[in-house]
Amino acid sequence: MKNFIEAYFEAYDYWKSSPKDANAIMAKALGIKEGEFNSSLTGLEFVSREQNQQYIVGPEQRLDH
Repeated sequence: MKNFIEAYFEAYDYWKSSPKDANAIMAKALGIKEGEFNSSLTGLEFVSREQNQQYIVGPEQRLDH
């Protein structure tokens, strides 16, 4: 599970820093056009490490890696 979570945040960080490139990569992997992929993102929320921490333990506590 730890490897999955680390991979998620690695992908999340890349997506946040290079959204156009990341979206193109994901669209290609899914075999769809970039515009179709971009449209599929509507309404989705991708959460950061900090948001995940707040959801799990609340803002006053910290999850250690």
